[in-house]
Amino acid sequence: AKLSKEYKEAEKLHKKQTDKSEVNKYIQVCIDPEVVSSPPGAEILNLLTNPTSNKEEEIFSYTVENQKVPSSLTWRRKVMTLLNSDGQPVLNEYWIEEQRTLIFASAQDIAVKIEQGTFSPWAQSITSIYEVKGRPIHHVTLVVYGYNAYLKLDRNAAERAKKAAVRGETVARGANSRATSHVSEYQFQEALLTLSIEGTMDYLTFDKATDKGWKECAGLVFHHTRAIAEAPDKLKKNISSSAGFDFYAKADVKDSISPKNLVEYWKQVLMQVTTMSLEKANAISQRYSSPTQLIQAYRNCYSEREAELLLANIEIRRVDTIVGGTRRLGDEISKKIYYALTSEDPVSLLTKS
Repeated sequence: AKLSKEYKEAEKLHKKQTDKSEVNKYIQVCIDPEVVSSPPGAEILNLLTNPTSNKEEEIFSYTVENQKVPSSLTWRRKVMTLLNSDGQPVLNEYWIEEQRTLIFASAQDIAVKIEQGTFSPWAQSITSIYEVKGRPIHHVTLVVYGYNAYLKLDRNAAERAKKAAVRGETVARGANSRATSHVSEYQFQEALLTLSIEGTMDYLTFDKATDKGWKECAGLVFHHTRAIAEAPDKLKKNISSSAGFDFYAKADVKDSISPKNLVEYWKQVLMQVTTMSLEKANAISQRYSSPTQLIQAYRNCYSEREAELLLANIEIRRVDTIVGGTRRLGDEISKKIYYALTSEDPVSLLTKS
């Protein structure tokens, strides 16, 4: 059936949900009341509705409501579907929850959890809320505010205690001292890094600036919101960087970004190994032009020792001397590449012998 004028108008409306200048109208920030009452809360609300650019397309709506996790912030998107019924439009709209969450917590609260040994279980309990059949479906980021202020208080307290000990005095705990937690900077950083390394959740730290207040923390929410709002348009254009890489290459060259650069990508992979130079990577890629070829060569070796030294005798052209010549790749770098490409242990070292 011929498309009606009404259908064409509905089609234009449907396309607006991925239009960069209109996407802000289809995203809503859902803020827990505890976030609103936190120190950065007022600045967050202000920046969402009064962006520094003063552009209408950067103004976002928000709603304050209890979230699954207290003191969290999430997003929901309005999705419109368009169906053709004998040339007439049938528009439907519904809301979906974006799979990203920010958890706000003060450095003091986190320190108490670290000292009591409940920090890791607490973080894991949060991610389990966003799991389906045991698999996480939300990207969770912990936002720690007042981080440096807490550590400064810790350092000042330690310095006062040190001076008091020299004088033979006992330090009395005042109103400003941390009577509830005694977590060092090292313990704090170790706990946060462990959280990130184990893949439980990411973390970011913020402090109140003397000249900007909590604008940096509010900026985090604003830029997250804008990125989430624009994500469908970027995905549609196939330029999303959600995988976290600046390049990718598939086995089928027709699907790769640039087939002629596949060898260059392979060299970049090799150069992630410590002490690997471009000359060494060139020499290896000339012998084995892809990771698949090298891994297959490893599989064809009769022993692990043979596989470790597979690349040791590859000749590298000398470019650092006037006389030129060649030199061996060497046993050490050959072993490192072998372990880098074949080890299934995520905590193994490339210097393993």
